[in-house]
Amino acid sequence: MRGKNLAAKLTALTVLSLLPQTVSADEAADPQTLNKEAAQLAQEGRYDQAVQKWLEALPLVPAEHKHILHKNMGKAYQNWGRLPEAWFHFDEAVRGGSPDPTVADSRTEVADKLRKDGYCRVELVTVPEGAVAAGAPFGIEQHLKTPFSWWFQDGEHVLSFEAPGYLKSTKTLKLAQCRPAELKLTLEAAPVEGKVQLTGTLSGAQVFVDGTALPLGAGGSLSLPQGEHALVVVRPGKADFRTSVKVVAGKTADVNVPDAAIPVAPPPKEHRRPAWAYVAVGAGAAAILAGGATFGWAMYRLDDIDGKYDVAVGSQAEKEELLAAHRAEVEDKVHPLQAASYALWGAGVAAAAAGTWGLVSAGSGGSDKAQADGPRVTVLPLPWGIGAEFSF
Repeated sequence: MRGKNLAAKLTALTVLSLLPQTVSADEAADPQTLNKEAAQLAQEGRYDQAVQKWLEALPLVPAEHKHILHKNMGKAYQNWGRLPEAWFHFDEAVRGGSPDPTVADSRTEVADKLRKDGYCRVELVTVPEGAVAAGAPFGIEQHLKTPFSWWFQDGEHVLSFEAPGYLKSTKTLKLAQCRPAELKLTLEAAPVEGKVQLTGTLSGAQVFVDGTALPLGAGGSLSLPQGEHALVVVRPGKADFRTSVKVVAGKTADVNVPDAAIPVAPPPKEHRRPAWAYVAVGAGAAAILAGGATFGWAMYRLDDIDGKYDVAVGSQAEKEELLAAHRAEVEDKVHPLQAASYALWGAGVAAAAAGTWGLVSAGSGGSDKAQADGPRVTVLPLPWGIGAEFSF
């Protein structure tokens, strides 16, 4: 019997070796190489390692040739004495279109042996289909996808089923007298949202998630998509609370919102303007007015002196004598008054500018920037006295 099985393996190996090598250039991932190694391991009685090699090669083989590997695994399992796995792979080979009539015969032979040993065939079905089944009865075959049939003995068998987008479901199959003949399970869709639970003073709070205002649920909860989110809580009379929260589907993230009041700014410091600045502005204005009056008095004296001297008549010597006397009287009585008026104007402007500077600087708080950007006073020497340039 063992020689017959070995011949079948070698036949399958020969057929598989005729397949084109189109999957990978790496020999380790070449289904032909894997099949040869598996056949050698099976011949040596190392069936577990042989099956692992065939399972590794299975996804690399075109669908129309997968029945070859299933037949090889069926034979290996049969020689190993693991009949549920042997029947499964013989069944897959038949369903895959194996042209070898001995495969169907082997499937029937294994099924009869299983029934004799008290095994029962159960159809495993999930909604949706394609869930990966796992459990002790499957041995190393932890990759099987629903729907498929398997042979169990009476008793309890813990099985789990998992599919992308669905929660992992565990079911205990309770088998008595080969009932039930089918285990059907509807998987629950995995949640795509998680919850954020806010605690703290939330009266009148507005919550913004990623810049969008969202209403708070009962007890201060939020349902948010899985991922990282920017959270802002705005409350009247309270400081805004900002944080980042990571939401995990089906989980609850707790966020405590501290009861922090808005800090009250201290009252602005009162800056009093110095008295000297007012005195300087007043004195400067008085000096400017005095300078104007003095200048007017000088012009009055000049007109009076001009009227006393008539240089239009008389000889040339008399005219020169009158002009000399005119100049002397002007220098004695007019020029001092003009010089005094210029001095008063210059001093008045300088004093008024300094006082204005003091008032503006005090009103702006006296900061360095305010003084740097404030008014500027430049004292100017003039031919007739002193003056000042005042600018902002």
